[in-house]
Amino acid sequence: MKKIVVIGTGRMGGAFATAFAKRTSHTVSIRGSHAGSSSAAALSHQLGVRVADDKDLLAADVVFVATPPAALDDVAAALKGYAGIIVSAMVPGAGGYELKRDDGSSAAEQLARLIPKGRLVTAFTSISSALIRDPASGEKPTVFTCADDKAARSTVIALAKEIGFEGVDAGHLDASRNIENLGLLVGQLAYGSGFGNRVSLRAFVAS
Repeated sequence: MKKIVVIGTGRMGGAFATAFAKRTSHTVSIRGSHAGSSSAAALSHQLGVRVADDKDLLAADVVFVATPPAALDDVAAALKGYAGIIVSAMVPGAGGYELKRDDGSSAAEQLARLIPKGRLVTAFTSISSALIRDPASGEKPTVFTCADDKAARSTVIALAKEIGFEGVDAGHLDASRNIENLGLLVGQLAYGSGFGNRVSLRAFVAS
């Protein structure tokens, strides 16, 4: 059993907290971008999970970051010195949220530089919050996963499987630029092409 903290109380953060609290035996707690978040308190009451304090955050096995990319500095400050697995589900450009530093690197790469001891993993960028809350009953969508730490990739792939998805190892963290962009494609399919918010992507070898 792992200690999981979800940073972010919007649709994606709420979906992660719901999925892990209701469909696994892991210990789940939540936190807003800032300590003392009123939205974290409300979500905690709704889901019956704890609000993570600073001690909980640094003791977590896995931290899911489901905040707007502009909150990178706040997230990094909260996770200063953290050496566990950090899962970045951020998609720069989605919903008009951009990175503060547009240097060609991904949100995950920027977060990795800000938290050098953390084991950064990019995952779930092409999975909607609707699917995380209520996974598909048929074919499983693919969670594209990348990290420089192979063991961290394997851990996140296993967590994805627990909540109803198929994880794919997409290699090192530099692949995160492409994986984050898949979120923009899914958003276009969902809202620009009329597929709706349960559209997803699946990797398979065609025969």
